[in-house]
Amino acid sequence: MIKVVILFGILLGVCSQTSTAQTGQPQAGKKAVIQPVVTRPYTFPEIQIGIGLTTSWLNGSNPASDIILPKDTVHTIGGGFNGQQPGIALRGIFIMDPERRMRITTGLDYVWFTGLQRIEGSGYTLYARHTLEIPTTVLGFEYAFMNLPLANAKLYGGVDARYSFITNGTFRRKIVYKLIDNIDDVTISTKKSFGTPSRFGAALKLGIEGELLDPVYVNISGAYGAINLIGRNNRRGELFTPTTDDETQESLLGNIMFTMMIQYRL
Repeated sequence: MIKVVILFGILLGVCSQTSTAQTGQPQAGKKAVIQPVVTRPYTFPEIQIGIGLTTSWLNGSNPASDIILPKDTVHTIGGGFNGQQPGIALRGIFIMDPERRMRITTGLDYVWFTGLQRIEGSGYTLYARHTLEIPTTVLGFEYAFMNLPLANAKLYGGVDARYSFITNGTFRRKIVYKLIDNIDDVTISTKKSFGTPSRFGAALKLGIEGELLDPVYVNISGAYGAINLIGRNNRRGELFTPTTDDETQESLLGNIMFTMMIQYRL
C-alpha cells in the first residue's frame, strides 16, 4: 500500500511538470489563447459512494503488538498483531460546495486482526493463533486544499471520528508432540465475560483523489489515530490481548491506516 501511494505521487509530479512545460509562455507575436474551464454542474449535495481495501498497523509499545507467548518473565501475554492487518472500507461522500472542496464522509471499516506464533521445543512444536474482528463506524470531514493538473486530482486533509466495536476474539493453542502420537489442541473465546465493548477514537488523514473516467474516481489516503481515546476500562486490561493475566490497565492504542478506494458519483 505504501508503494502504491509513493508511485502515485511520483506520477502526479511528473505529469505536473510536463503540463507546465507544454503550457509555458506564449511565443513572441502570438496571443495566448485561454481555454474556458469547463466545470460539471453542481447539485447540493453531490454524493459519491466508495468501496476499497484498508490496512491497520498498530504502533507504539502496546502489548497488542507483542508476541503472543513471551520468552521472558518481563512481558505479559501479547496480542501478536505486529504487522499490517487487512480490512475493507465502505464510504459515502457528501460534497458540500460548488468548488467541491468541503466533504462530509460516513461509512464502515471492517478489519481482521490475526496474530500467529510458532515455538519449537524439545520434543514438541507449539502453535498459537489469536484473532479479532473490529468493525468501526466512521464520520469525518475533509477539505481539498490543492488542485492538481492530472485527472482532476485533489489533495485533501481531514479528520475522522471513529467508533469501534471489539468483538470476542479467539485464542487457539496447539501442541504437537514429536515423540508420541498426540496433539493437544485448545480454542477459547478471549475476555468473554466483558461482552462486546466499544471505544471512541479519532484520526487525522491526508489523501489524494483523482478521476479515472467520470463518474469513477480513485481515492488513496493515509491516517494516524487512536482506537480508544474514550471508554477505556482498566478492569478489562489491554484492549487487544487474549487474557487479563498480569494486566492492570488499558493503554492508549494508536494505529496507522492506509486506504485505497474506488468511488462512484451518483
